[in-house]
Amino acid sequence: MYRKEFYVFDGERTVPAVIRNYGERDFPDLIRIQQESFPPPFPSELWWNKEQLISHVTLFPHGALCIEVNGEVAGSMTWDACCF
Repeated sequence: MYRKEFYVFDGERTVPAVIRNYGERDFPDLIRIQQESFPPPFPSELWWNKEQLISHVTLFPHGALCIEVNGEVAGSMTWDACCF
């Protein structure tokens, strides 16, 4: 599994950041980020749900990445590892 630790800037100060694989414990944060990123009138049925995320981490565990900034999930990326 993937994990890369580094620092990013928040204004003038540096804060810890981590790119890592996400798992089930991250699903509430990932769903919240989807809802904040795609508010109505974006159709809510197109937001990720727990079943879709479980399927993705089961089928493509290496392609399920998130970034954590200062200990909080701030974004994610998913990709199909078979395409690379």
